[in-house]
Amino acid sequence: MTTPIQGLTPFVRPDAVGPLSSTSSGDGRAEGVGQSSDFGRMLFDAIESTTSLENQAHVAIEDHVTGGDVETSEVFAAIKKADLALRTMIQVRNKLLEAYDEIQQLRM
Repeated sequence: MTTPIQGLTPFVRPDAVGPLSSTSSGDGRAEGVGQSSDFGRMLFDAIESTTSLENQAHVAIEDHVTGGDVETSEVFAAIKKADLALRTMIQVRNKLLEAYDEIQQLRM
């Protein structure tokens, strides 16, 4: 059984695709598309973290139901962490889609 969060993993891992190009301004910092690799890695790590929190919540629930050494408050805390992480990722996705739509509407 797959969970909704696991369905969010990208088709291409960000580390599998190198930077397309990057130019340097005189102050030593890179500009252009080369920075997208860092953003892709950060986004992928956030998705993995969200998935991990969801898995921890599932484990806490299973342990509590089967009589394990997990308090009810720990289960609720794990569920709230997973819920907050998922809601944050949804908001990030929404903002990315809004930015994409704005870029698509730009006239060249």
